[in-house]
Parts: sequence; C-alpha cells; structure tokens
Amino acid sequence: MGATPAVQVEMMRARGLEDAVVLVLSNSCASRCFFCASPGTTAVPSEDVSSFAQIRAHLETRPPHVTRLLVGGNEPTLHPDFERTLAHAQASGFTHVELMSSGLRFAEAGALARWREWGLSAVAVPIYAPTAELHDAVCGAPAFDVLVRGLDAARDAGLELHLHTLLLRRTSHALPELASLVSRRWRTALAVAPLRDKSQLFRFADEAVSLEETRKILASVEAPLTRLGLPTCAARERPRASTLVMQVYFQTQRRSFGTGCTGCADRDACPGVVDGELAAFGERGLAPRSPNEEPDE
Repeated sequence: MGATPAVQVEMMRARGLEDAVVLVLSNSCASRCFFCASPGTTAVPSEDVSSFAQIRAHLETRPPHVTRLLVGGNEPTLHPDFERTLAHAQASGFTHVELMSSGLRFAEAGALARWREWGLSAVAVPIYAPTAELHDAVCGAPAFDVLVRGLDAARDAGLELHLHTLLLRRTSHALPELASLVSRRWRTALAVAPLRDKSQLFRFADEAVSLEETRKILASVEAPLTRLGLPTCAARERPRASTLVMQVYFQTQRRSFGTGCTGCADRDACPGVVDGELAAFGERGLAPRSPNEEPDE
C-alpha cells in the first residue's frame, strides 16, 4: 500500500478491482483489539506518524482519471491531519472517499457533516458482536455504545454504511443475532471475514473458526450476509461483499490454495484460504466444485 498511486491502480486492476488510490495513515490507535494491539499500532512514535508532506505528495500524484480514494490505517480519524487530508484530497480531484474506521468518532457533533463536504461518501466499520459485553471484550476497551451511536449518525447522514465482522470462536455463537441487528437497525448486510493470523499476538487455533465450522455457522444465519475474503466454498449461496476499501484490506491477507482446491471450478474467482487456517486446521472443510456442477450464486 506504500506504492505510488499509479502503481496502486495497476495492482487494483491485476486483482480485478476498480481503479482507486489507497492512502494508509500511520498513527496510534485508541482500541486494544486482541488480534491487533501492539506497540506498532497503539504507540506509534511521533517520527513514524504519517507527515502531512507525505500525505500531500501522495494525493497530488493522483492519476487524472482516478477520483476514488480509499483511506485506512491504524485508525485514520485519530490522525492529527485527518480533516486536513480530506480537504486536500478534494482539492486534488478526489470526489469519492471510502473510509475504513472504528467509527468511534462518528457521533462527534458536526464531524460527519464536515467530512461529507470534503467527499466522504462511504464508511466501512467493524462490529464484532451484538452486545457490549462481547464486543468490548474483543476490543479490549469500552466501545460498543459509542459505536452504535456513531453508526446511527452515519446512517442518518446518508453515508453508504458497510459493516463487517470477523469469524471468532469467542463470538461465533452470536453471529445470527449480530447479522439480524445490522440488517434491522442499519439496513445493510453484514460482511463476514476470516481472522488475520498474527502469531505473535495470539494463538490462531484458539481464536479462529475452522472452515468446516464456518460453513455450519453461516448456514444457521437467516439475516443477510456477504462473504469478505472467505473462500467461495465456505458459503457459495452468499454474495461477495462489494465495498472496495474492505476488499482491498482483506486481499492483503496471506492466503493460498490447498491441494483439494485443484480442479475446483470456483478457483479463478476464489480468494483462497488464509494460511493460518490451513496451518491450524488443515484442508478439512474444503468443498471444491466440479466443472459440471452448477454454482449456487
């Protein structure tokens, strides 16, 4: 993601994605999520925080035909130059900004109104459980109540709202209730994604859900769901999440194909299996589709 905008566009095209420029802001995050929190995310030294000079240089090399900007980072809305960045992005010719964020600043008075004026049109936000007890245990800090207010504010502001969750052993039992909450309250489908393997922070096999279990869990959910970075065979009947900023983020996970994927008719369009999944659980649960078998989607 540190490539120049022109190279980023080439990388997007190689992955079958729409043209866009990606801006990753480096700064400290206030959350303490068990799968992410480390000195590199929660205590970024001042010299490593993205400078506005770096941000400006990146934005000003926008390819002339590209007007979509994807903004992410540890928590971009906490960057000291976040609003200045949005304003400069607009001045540089970006008209459509997608933001991946914890959503914890969305309920601040006037924040979303200002950001919308500078081109913010879509937000991608994680939500891990339907209750404060479960969600906050994942985040390592009180967050659920503030998040709900922020999501309500984003909905009321007319932003495209895209919510995603991780398949976690500790919260998977609550996925049906979470999907129902997301559909009922925010009128969108919940995107379900695999856990990223960070062995230095947690033991993957203790926290992740196997592909075999994933299929059963997703089949039990009646509310709308989409797949985000999951292998196609995990739930062929569920559509893929379409939000560009989320697709880009989850495509950076290390993933590959098992030997059982050989000859699968879905392979060309499948994102593969997260390497941590194959290492922890093997190929159990892979369900390749033969060329003569009709797809479910």
